[in-house]
Amino acid sequence: MSDQRSTPDSSVDSDDSVSRRNYMRLTGLAGLGGVTALAGCSGDGGDGSDGTSSTDGNGDGSSDSTSDGSSDGGSGGNGELEIIHHWTRGADGKAFSAFLTEFKNQHSDVRILENTIAGQAGSGVKTVITQRLLNSEPPSTFQGLAGKYMTPFKQHLDPIGDSVWSSNGMKDAYLQGPKEIAQLDGSYMMVPLNIHRVNLLFYNKSVVEQAGVDPTSLGSAGDLTSAMQKVENSTDAVGMAQSTMEPWTVLQLWETALLDEGGVEAYNKFANGNVAAVEGPAKAALERIAAFKDHFSSDANAIAWPEAASQITEGNAAFFNNGDWAAGVFLGAEDFAFGEDWDWIPFPGTENSFTVVMDVFAMPSNNPSPEATKKFLKFCGSKDGQRILNSIKGSIPPRTDVSTEEFSGYQKEQIESINNTDNQPGSMTHGMSVAPEPLTNLKKATGDFTSSWDVDATYDQFVSAFE
Repeated sequence: MSDQRSTPDSSVDSDDSVSRRNYMRLTGLAGLGGVTALAGCSGDGGDGSDGTSSTDGNGDGSSDSTSDGSSDGGSGGNGELEIIHHWTRGADGKAFSAFLTEFKNQHSDVRILENTIAGQAGSGVKTVITQRLLNSEPPSTFQGLAGKYMTPFKQHLDPIGDSVWSSNGMKDAYLQGPKEIAQLDGSYMMVPLNIHRVNLLFYNKSVVEQAGVDPTSLGSAGDLTSAMQKVENSTDAVGMAQSTMEPWTVLQLWETALLDEGGVEAYNKFANGNVAAVEGPAKAALERIAAFKDHFSSDANAIAWPEAASQITEGNAAFFNNGDWAAGVFLGAEDFAFGEDWDWIPFPGTENSFTVVMDVFAMPSNNPSPEATKKFLKFCGSKDGQRILNSIKGSIPPRTDVSTEEFSGYQKEQIESINNTDNQPGSMTHGMSVAPEPLTNLKKATGDFTSSWDVDATYDQFVSAFE
């Protein structure tokens, strides 16, 4: 796997331009029969975009592509499919290009109008979709994230339970967690086509071996704290690589610690806004992160997550929690082999859970190409589509019946792991299980936490985040 995707949230804080003021304006329009816009919320796994437009995600080299969200390919009739997405660079671009090529092979009657939108972490797509919906000019489909991330769009999406999910054996083949997250209020509204995992703990094998630490023996976050201290007593490495420069990185670490402290029941109660019911585990997880900070490098507040990941490849840190997009950093490092120089375990205490981040496509109402869109969404949910995309992208399929012959050893381990977990909760940090507005509040609280490390004050902010 060589997935160099940027984090699902690497630009979320800069995306608030479509947040509060516009959100209120747009939801007001919705009440008058207008459009509900996407609020400033967590973005999905980016393409590593540097802010420039790219067209290297095109399917067969013949698709029309623009960088402003406007189509130059005609009226978008029944055989014309306008796709708005941001998978244009690196492994993302290669994967989606191969995906579209096979779709074209199977559906030669469909002309693809591909609009690739610049903007890290999908922020450009969110802005363009908001504008298009305001102008009553929906595309055929667009890229987003599963779950509550899509709630601001709900009344402007068509349910696809019968038209799409009844095909390809999707309802039987999908994992339960992805099936649930693909629904809004009990109706299938989107098609997930990949899974990235959040509750991972990567480690440098030589560092932990030198310290006499066996990561597979760690049963809780408390055990991890002790292991980090042992590493620092025995080596020159810090216990944990971590970036605190952006709030999402610490919120992600906290949500993972919450799974250890309170299990999936407490996790789900918190995500649903019942924070007071899980005060004990929520505070314990904050206290755990406050203890972890003593084992971060001194520049944790000045580095981004890829630089933190590089501390693992350079042998300057023992452990690192992040989503599996970070594996791209390890696999791209010279002379740093998976299974020999680095490895992974589920974050201690969360072995029975697989916290997911999933990219999805949906079907806007008043669709300009309903039949072509249904064909595309069915392909997103097919074995062929998910095999092609995920084997290149580095993620894993939400279907359980996809051939793994083309997948890397790391991916095969993740597929085996998810099939052996009891639950697949959606990541709160990345908008799967928390709606946009409370998520913005949680990130603000976490940003304050990294300045004060005040557990009680941060917990109070967590409570008010859902009010």
